[in-house]
Amino acid sequence: MRSIRVLSILERETDEDHYLTARTIAEEARHPSDPAIAAVDATIPTVRAAIRTLRALGYDISSDHQEGYALIGREFSRHELNLIMRVVAQSPLLDAQQRIGLLEHLLVLCTPSQREEHAMRLRRLAQKTSRIETTTITFIATSAETVVRAALAGKTSVSFELSSSQAAPDGSRRRLIPSSLRNRDGIWFVDGADRPTPTQHGGRRTLRLDRLCNLTTRTPAGTVYIAVDTTSEAPTKTNPSPFSHQESSPQSADGNEG
Repeated sequence: MRSIRVLSILERETDEDHYLTARTIAEEARHPSDPAIAAVDATIPTVRAAIRTLRALGYDISSDHQEGYALIGREFSRHELNLIMRVVAQSPLLDAQQRIGLLEHLLVLCTPSQREEHAMRLRRLAQKTSRIETTTITFIATSAETVVRAALAGKTSVSFELSSSQAAPDGSRRRLIPSSLRNRDGIWFVDGADRPTPTQHGGRRTLRLDRLCNLTTRTPAGTVYIAVDTTSEAPTKTNPSPFSHQESSPQSADGNEG
């Protein structure tokens, strides 16, 4: 029992940079700093005898005439334990509370020098976790023009689907970063940069809002605007494309977009 207690003290309080004298070890055994640990009667001679027993069992215990004793050999090397701590701290398989709980248990295996370093990291992780706030997303059903105006104000893109005659074969949604919104002869048009997709080259585009489906945008503040008045009916194949290249379309020049 005494040897086990001495080993426990050496594991918890010593390493290559931290030594304890036999007197200090005996005092800690008789009056544990942790009230949950039962006291064990120990003296300087019995501590030295326990250390001889532990060495005979294969424990690597260093001694210094002035500083005392330190447990050098560990179940995990310093490098291995540091690696384990980092893996746990960064694991995507665990949530923040699980990571903190495992790290607290692993601190017991650390040397005093490591414990101080990792305890500081653990405190930072706990503080960071306590500052995490729930993100609230607000959904607003509105007109297509308002969706585009919100995207212009927030400098975000709009997401939409093309009509069935113009839709991509894979049914993917399109995105456009709007630069302006204008009305001509009662028809709303949006100009912007179309993001490229596997089936469509990117470039400057002009789109008719009434030929887009499921138009949405999300602002930096987390508000999602959803257009409720864009057409849900698929135009016939004789209808022109909602896209017109401004630099090459003769219709853009005379003002008859779309």
